[in-house]
Amino acid sequence: HISISGVPVAAEDGLTVYRGLGKDVSVRERAAAALRGSEERFRRIMDTGRDGILMTDAEGRISFANRRVATMLGYGETELTGLPMDSLMHETPLQPDAAGGAQDGSAGVALRRKDGTSLLAMQTTYPVHGKDGQHAGTLAIVTDITSFKQREERVQQLAVLAAQKSEAERASAAKSRFMAAVSHDLRQPMHALGLFLEDLKSAPLPPQARPLVEHMESALHSTQSLLDAILVMSRLESGLIAPNRMALPLQPMLQRVQRAFTAVAQKKNLR
Repeated sequence: HISISGVPVAAEDGLTVYRGLGKDVSVRERAAAALRGSEERFRRIMDTGRDGILMTDAEGRISFANRRVATMLGYGETELTGLPMDSLMHETPLQPDAAGGAQDGSAGVALRRKDGTSLLAMQTTYPVHGKDGQHAGTLAIVTDITSFKQREERVQQLAVLAAQKSEAERASAAKSRFMAAVSHDLRQPMHALGLFLEDLKSAPLPPQARPLVEHMESALHSTQSLLDAILVMSRLESGLIAPNRMALPLQPMLQRVQRAFTAVAQKKNLR
């Protein structure tokens, strides 16, 4: 490679000639080619990384942005250059516990995409100094943690659901134990009441007392059936027994209801 520079010079015969100097610039050209290759390798390394990389100048304007951060924010590869770094920060900051902070300069940030939506990211910043030691800019490494936050929120939701399920199962078991104890405690006096009714039925009673004894016996049977039903419902809710669906006649049940509430209806003059 040769660099030639010259100036036109008028000759005596009226011709114009050039007088110049040639210089071998092969070393310079090789250095420039090596620099271009180094820049291309640097760009490829920056663009193939998993994290976004931003560099700002001393005034806080973006001087370099790799392909990853441009894709994350929805910009073209060259659109970010020259933008103020503050313009990418979302107005609504993250809560202190949303992404946490670290002692190495990392912090959770909410970046604004080109379409206005938010990107949850972990940003690690490093100051850049010039040859004179003065602040020359900042290097920022941006990691997208949106999917991580979504998984974390899902885990928290599952933990809450698991705690609620455990509490519901504990309450159901406690209710089942309570209903079993109540049923056991009530069956004894009801059994004694049934024995008293049997003695009463065998005793000499006036004819008008017989229907009353029959109503008492029916009410006792209804109460026993109600206790059994409550106990069965408790076992159904706790999953101890499985329901067996079947058809049943309603007339006998309605007759029992009628016998149980006839006296109460008559006192209230109801038919």
